[in-house]
Amino acid sequence: VEVNGKWGYIGSKCEFVINPQYTNARDFSGGLALIKVKDQWGYIDAAGKNAIAPQFDEAKSLSGNLAAVKVENKYGYVDIKGEYVVNLLFDDAMDFSEGLAAAKSGGKWGYVNKTGNYAIPPQFKDVSGFSAGLAGVKSDSKWGYIDQRGKYVVNPLFDEANRFSGGLARVKISGDIGYI
Repeated sequence: VEVNGKWGYIGSKCEFVINPQYTNARDFSGGLALIKVKDQWGYIDAAGKNAIAPQFDEAKSLSGNLAAVKVENKYGYVDIKGEYVVNLLFDDAMDFSEGLAAAKSGGKWGYVNKTGNYAIPPQFKDVSGFSAGLAGVKSDSKWGYIDQRGKYVVNPLFDEANRFSGGLARVKISGDIGYI
């Protein structure tokens, strides 16, 4: 919750459990919350203690015990101790989902495993995370869906393609919206 420009956390009884002191703050994920102090991002535990001291230019929430972090225009991944599992190699990076994370190099997106090796080489204009074993990918001007081997399951046909949820994904073709 924000009070006078500072962020903190309240408990179930609507009382502060971590007093407002952060420039910005996000939800807890994997037992840690992403917080910002001045211009640097870090992570705190539920008691408000620094789990990973603020040191990143940008950071994302924990996903699969790893978090994408940015330092000096490059992204990598740290574990819950703040140790680099994947060095700062990428131009952009997304959260891990179903064992893979989208990472951008040389203007193209691909998917890396938890060691930072590309499981699906960079080749897409835009991407989404995996859900139900499929990820939306944009090639040229259309979206389709690939599996975790990088093979198209649904060829690029769509103007928009959302993640699968409950076995369905919302798609758009020529202004018409439907589900696949």
